[in-house]
Amino acid sequence: MAEENKLNGVIKPSIYFTDKRLEVLLDEIRRVSSMLKLDSNIEMKALDLAQELYKDGVVGKIGERDLLVLDAFAIVYVTCKLNEVVIGYKKLIKNIRKVSIRVKKIRKNLNKRVKKIVQSIRPKEYKNNIYLYVEHLAKEAFLSDRVLKSAKKITKKIVEEKLHVGRDPNAIASAILYVASILEGEKITEKKMSSIAGISEVTLRKRVREIIMKL
Repeated sequence: MAEENKLNGVIKPSIYFTDKRLEVLLDEIRRVSSMLKLDSNIEMKALDLAQELYKDGVVGKIGERDLLVLDAFAIVYVTCKLNEVVIGYKKLIKNIRKVSIRVKKIRKNLNKRVKKIVQSIRPKEYKNNIYLYVEHLAKEAFLSDRVLKSAKKITKKIVEEKLHVGRDPNAIASAILYVASILEGEKITEKKMSSIAGISEVTLRKRVREIIMKL
């Protein structure tokens, strides 16, 4: 009987493929889990998530083997986040460099993969709802209710000005929270906020400047 994987409140059956690229991806996830010394339960959830993402064409379909390795790290990272297992981004990057993959701009490429995975598994109601992104990232960053309340006020202004239209909601939400945390004296670093959101620090700074100009 196939194992079941509960993701975002929806129970999905594990689906096993014979595709060679998927086999490589799953092997890499096992290797990453071992490197990070993760619990076997987290490893199994990462394997199940990988199969769902592969089936939907989110990961693993194109690119060299080194890109599959990055996909594996991204999947394991997201799985840890979903299950409240703390794995620092710095530690993740350090372990990626240990496997000596031939990929330039590792952090940037990893961010892109994490972001793509997160967006693919979020419920449909997240689409264009910037408030949900703000709430989600606030929880991920362990920000206080005071910061979240301030962020919601800023979000209302941003929505009224339609500043979020045509922009990455993840980037806008992270910038809103960054500004709110400063206003409330609960500053979070650009590096930490951008890592949690899966965007670059440059992108975060751009969105922050745009938001400040509207306040």
